[in-house]
Amino acid sequence: MNKNLFPFIYDLFMMIVIFLSFIPLLIPFDHPLITGFDQAVLFVFGLDYLIQAYWNYRYCLSLMGIIDFLSIIPAFPWFRILKLARVLRTIRAFKLFRFWQNSLVFHVLKKQKTALLLVWSLAVCYIFVVAVVMYNVEPGMFEDFFEAVYFSIITLASVGYGDVVPVTLAGRLITMLSIFVGSALIALPTGIIAAGYMAELDIMIHTDKKKRRFNT
Repeated sequence: MNKNLFPFIYDLFMMIVIFLSFIPLLIPFDHPLITGFDQAVLFVFGLDYLIQAYWNYRYCLSLMGIIDFLSIIPAFPWFRILKLARVLRTIRAFKLFRFWQNSLVFHVLKKQKTALLLVWSLAVCYIFVVAVVMYNVEPGMFEDFFEAVYFSIITLASVGYGDVVPVTLAGRLITMLSIFVGSALIALPTGIIAAGYMAELDIMIHTDKKKRRFNT
């Protein structure tokens, strides 16, 4: 077997297991077959964790190593009594990042991380400022400051559930203004990622052309 083929087959197998591991979460009741299936999945996750730790002990302290460890915690009998055990199973989805971290999208995110962090910092500041302003302009609208932050976030995302709405004229004007600013902030990360993606594709095309010229 080709040496490069085995890692591909292993990664593909693990990705399939990760997707199948969500089946028990879709069934609200306990069943012996579902329990047995979940135990088999946790066994595969545990074995994969040990293999990765054996080849590189630093993996245990990495972000992916911590995520992999959290995904097998529900296997411990003493942990199943906690309601958090079922929630922690959803962490299995983050295991997929381990197999996608060498992809073009992840490469673009790494190169554009400074610009993206700046935009997200602006978004956090925006959320906080709008929450503070609305909390003071609409004193009877929110039960606490957390609800004001919630309103600021759904306004930034232009969701507008309608469960919290401004009543005063000043509150409505501020909400309208924040929606315009929020729309621009939401569009910025998309533009940054798209520009970085196109730049990487352009580099790949030029590199491929150079290789073809060299081979000919």
